[in-house]
This record gives sequence, C-alpha cells and structure tokens, in this order.
Amino acid sequence: DIAKLAGKIVIRDAVTLAPVGEMPSYGIRPHEIQVTLDGKHFVVANYGSTNVAGSSDDAPDIPDSVAPGISVIEIASGKQVAWIDGVSKAEIRHLAGKRLDRIFAVTAQMAWANSPEAAGLAPDPGAEHGFEYLASPPIRVAGDRAEQLLTDQVPLTRHGLSVVYDPKFDEVLMTFPATHRIAIFDGATGALKKLIGTDALGLHWPCGVALAPDGERWHISGYWNGLLTLRTGSHLVETMSPQPKWWGHSHTVIA
Repeated sequence: DIAKLAGKIVIRDAVTLAPVGEMPSYGIRPHEIQVTLDGKHFVVANYGSTNVAGSSDDAPDIPDSVAPGISVIEIASGKQVAWIDGVSKAEIRHLAGKRLDRIFAVTAQMAWANSPEAAGLAPDPGAEHGFEYLASPPIRVAGDRAEQLLTDQVPLTRHGLSVVYDPKFDEVLMTFPATHRIAIFDGATGALKKLIGTDALGLHWPCGVALAPDGERWHISGYWNGLLTLRTGSHLVETMSPQPKWWGHSHTVIA
C-alpha cells in the first residue's frame, strides 16, 4: 500500500529550522530530493523498501523492496505530476533531477556478506555492516519509464552512489565505489561516453562528485582520501592528489 506507507517531505525555515510546511513524497522511504533548475518541481528518489518484519538495528535483514520509484512533485501545490517505477525491485537512492527530461538515478541491491550471492566480491568499506552491494544497473527516465544503463557491463555497477548533471555539456557523471569506477553519460540519449577506472589513477572507492561553480571541472573524492579532478567536456585528468583525508564519506559539495 504505497499511499499508506508514503513518506513526507518537510519544509523548514532555513534559520530556525522550524517546520513551515509538508507534503507527501508519494513514495516509500524518500531519500534524495532535487529541485529543478526552474524552481518548479521536486524530483524525489524513493527507496521503495521496508524493513522485514521482526528485523531490528541489532538483527537487520535484507530490505523488502516493495515499490521503488521516482516521484515528480509540483512545489507550489504539492501535487504529484509524475511517477516512474523502478526496475527489478532495486532500491532507488540518489539521482540527478535538475531537468525533467534529464532524470538519471543509481540503484542498489544488497546481500548478506556471507551469502552465495556475495561470494568472491571485493570488499566495499562503504557497505552497511554485514552486507555487500550487488551489481545493480543505474537508470534514466525515458518518457514515462525507467531505462537501465550499463547493461553490457553489469558487474561494474556495484554500489552506485553519487549522480551529478552538467548542463553545459549535457552530461551526467556517476560513481561506483565498490568497483572503483566513474561513468559519464550523454544527457540526451543516456549513451555511455566514458568509463574510468579510478584505482589505476590512484583514487580508490570514488564516492562524492561535485561540479565546479564555473563548470570547468569535475571533482571526485575517494571514500577515505584523495581528490581527482577532470576537465568537463574532454574528461581529461587534470590533477590527482592523495592528500585530502575524508575519513569515510559519501557525497561532496563544492562552492
């Protein structure tokens, strides 16, 4: 029952943090929320999963994926204007949604670390305790449905994490820390433009992505340390520094 389990979006005063309004997310376990560039819509990634009955923080279980999806909400009215179902019951966690015709998202599927599904997988320090991330292709919204990406390279899609849109070159960059990969897609078609193994460059577990304010370069930060910068458009490596210490993190903001 999606309506019964739907989460809430709460609007708070930026100074006092007092609630000033709320609206439904129209999905289960809303996570990342983006505001479109025109300021008219929220684009919301809804995990779509619930805890298995009887599980707890001390004895967790694999989340039960009920209805993962992306909701598009008109901010002025709070009304849902679109819903896009996820694919293969994989959780939808993070997305790029600055334009309604350029919505991209990463998905997640997990298994117990000692399960047959996780056998032979390289460890991922960003995985929840006792779990490992399985391969789970990212998606883009094409029309009114979700279309999987990287279907010819599925093993590389473990633990999709950060997703950022570059309006200047109409590109989307995603990180996959568990396989030390970043992928760059064409915004209009979803075609893969470049796949980079960051471990060969000295950056392990690429997590956070930030587009420089001037739009000239990407900044990709490692889980524990390191910062890689790429030129936008050409994707050429500009710098790679192992010095910044992040102490385990997921996302990055730059201003």
